[in-house]
Amino acid sequence: MLASPGQLELGGTWAPSESEVAQSLLGQPLPSLRLAATTGGEMNLATLASRPVVVYMHPGTETSREVPEDPDGLLGSGCTLQSRVFSDHGAGFAGRRFHVIGISARPAEEQRRFCRRERLGFALLSDTELALAEAIDLPTQRAAGGERVYSRLTFIAHEGVIERIFYPVPIPRRNALDVLAWLDRQGTVL
Repeated sequence: MLASPGQLELGGTWAPSESEVAQSLLGQPLPSLRLAATTGGEMNLATLASRPVVVYMHPGTETSREVPEDPDGLLGSGCTLQSRVFSDHGAGFAGRRFHVIGISARPAEEQRRFCRRERLGFALLSDTELALAEAIDLPTQRAAGGERVYSRLTFIAHEGVIERIFYPVPIPRRNALDVLAWLDRQGTVL
């Protein structure tokens, strides 16, 4: 019998937990991988990470229904709220010389509609084949429909290397604020 992730049974096999796998990403270079961007064309992850970048992985983008009147910006799925807060705090990231990129396994056209609807101030990348997950062993999960999607994870990369991991991300609407707080504790602007 196999041990559950992160556990070792007498005579069994140890398997790392998702958190341990995510933390093993520290120091890994980002692969040269071209993904469709909501800005049109493709973006290469290795090129993006040559300068300071915050990349948040999210399971999806909700575009199947109209957005209800939402004066407080609190309605929507976790992915919608996460994206809104990153966009709302774009000046905070730009002031620290970081740019923000979101990546999900949703098709590029769906993500373009989502970007327009939410007026995001940054590009989303489409990785329908989960090529990045395969290249650097990012955690994924099964969505309600059975398709494989990215687990919610955020990383900071600079000079092509992953320098910080935020995983798990239990409260999507706080993710951008947690990243900014961590950057403030570092006391430097790249």
